[in-house]
Amino acid sequence: MSQENVDKARHFIDAYNRRDFEAATRDFDRDVEWVLPEHQRADSAIGTPGIIRFWEGLDETFDELQLRPQEFVDAGDRVATRLGHLARGRGSGLELDNELYHQVVTFRDGVIVRIEYVTTWEEALELARDRPSAGTSARVSIRRCRDDEREAILEIVNAAAEVYRGVIPADRWHEPYMPAGELDEEIAAGVEFWGYEDGGALSGVMGIQAVRDVDLIRHAYVVPDRQGHGIGSALMEHLERSAERPLLVGTWAAAQWAISFYRRHGFEPAGPERSAELLRRYWNIPERQIETSVVLTKPPG
Repeated sequence: MSQENVDKARHFIDAYNRRDFEAATRDFDRDVEWVLPEHQRADSAIGTPGIIRFWEGLDETFDELQLRPQEFVDAGDRVATRLGHLARGRGSGLELDNELYHQVVTFRDGVIVRIEYVTTWEEALELARDRPSAGTSARVSIRRCRDDEREAILEIVNAAAEVYRGVIPADRWHEPYMPAGELDEEIAAGVEFWGYEDGGALSGVMGIQAVRDVDLIRHAYVVPDRQGHGIGSALMEHLERSAERPLLVGTWAAAQWAISFYRRHGFEPAGPERSAELLRRYWNIPERQIETSVVLTKPPG
């Protein structure tokens, strides 16, 4: 199996260099993680669609970008690749020909589940042998939240919800924004929380709830000091990939930043009258909250 993994790592690079993204992702797991070094962590991605978008962005920056594998090291379920890079900036014509990053590909049952980049070959070898050095980035994953993580979910929700203070109507704000009892009720009603784990701790959560013939995106929050790092987008893309029914999301009408986030992910505002109708049909919230909220919708797939 190890030589087969080396061959797959080589195939991925060869196909990428041809810009055959379909072939390059042939052996990718649906939730494959693409992890960049710490100073570029905001550009990391989860899932094949997010990785392809990242590659397309690189092609907008460079007239030419080629990965030049110098050496493959077989470490069982991991393959370390010593990489050279040939790049020419679009417009500037500036050329780069050096070893910028090195790659470690992790396999599970012959499928690529993680591609991680580090800045030195020594780090790559240590990571491949499962002995990460101090400079190696921490593990990132998206997973279902466990029942014993309710306190962590509440901490994230209530810390992130501070942004609503003074923005939403005063009669809709309360302390804490989400009490423990409300979280218990939401979970009992079928809200399934997913978490973004980075370095062993949750830094973002997002819920999904099946209601009648639709799926609702519920309680999407990211720890304040981790916002702007792509965590919310990664959670949204993860939930979207498994959706087979129309997606609806409700948010405060005054939260324009939230509305903009959902629109970037293809959701469209339902309009005032339609929003009120959808909120009454699919949510269990007070009439006052209906008056001050909006719904955005997105078809599946």
